[in-house]
Amino acid sequence: MVMCRGSPFMHLLSVALLWIPTAEAVPVTVAVTAIDELNASGYRDLFEAGVDHVILAGNWLGADGSIIFPREWMTIPLAEEIHNYAVKYNGSVSLGVVPQPFIVNSSRSLSDFAAKAQATIKDYNADGLLFELWVKAVMPSGDQWKVVNNLTNITRTKLKSNRGYPATASIMFGGESLSSSLWEDLKLHQPWNYTDRDYCLLDTDSVDYKTQISGDWADRITARLLNYSANISHFSFTVSLQIFTARGRGPLAVVLR
Repeated sequence: MVMCRGSPFMHLLSVALLWIPTAEAVPVTVAVTAIDELNASGYRDLFEAGVDHVILAGNWLGADGSIIFPREWMTIPLAEEIHNYAVKYNGSVSLGVVPQPFIVNSSRSLSDFAAKAQATIKDYNADGLLFELWVKAVMPSGDQWKVVNNLTNITRTKLKSNRGYPATASIMFGGESLSSSLWEDLKLHQPWNYTDRDYCLLDTDSVDYKTQISGDWADRITARLLNYSANISHFSFTVSLQIFTARGRGPLAVVLR
């Protein structure tokens, strides 16, 4: 997956993808957020360059089960144009949501989530949902993972994409230190049993920066997930490529997933 910060990075990504020989190409997912400020032609360029899956990310799952687009950055007309490009280039579109407000609501209603998510998927011409679980401040813990599993299971078994197929459900969690309680939660709750795709973001302050972008670290995480009986064929790593300036490593980043 690739998450780029700003349209110049999207342009560079599109150019890079066009240079990849077809025989060597692999499925590419790109996450776009409000700060990227892409117009319809920007999404067209991504699909035209070979992107298979676009995630409209950085949204929230409200306490009442509604999907909230910050500052209304994604409009229904723009979503329809993105969908049309996805169809033209045989791609797909998911809505990325941070589910924490819903998870911590003690009176949450899964049936309300199902109804409201289905309406939003239809209105925004989406193919599925990706649940963003990688930010430490809003990362689920303990029994909260049961709610995550309920959300993903409902998404893929009860909801329909705009095209009439079963909606896809994905999660993205952080590649935390192997001593983190996250791994015990993953081992116990087995979230990959309820998803179509899983992503692990290798960008955390709990692991040395150089270590977490190494092949050895990826191998260690893969081995652990295999030991937990995860379906590795549905698993992808996410690597953050930071921008270095005279002021140090800045938050403006190209995130390669």
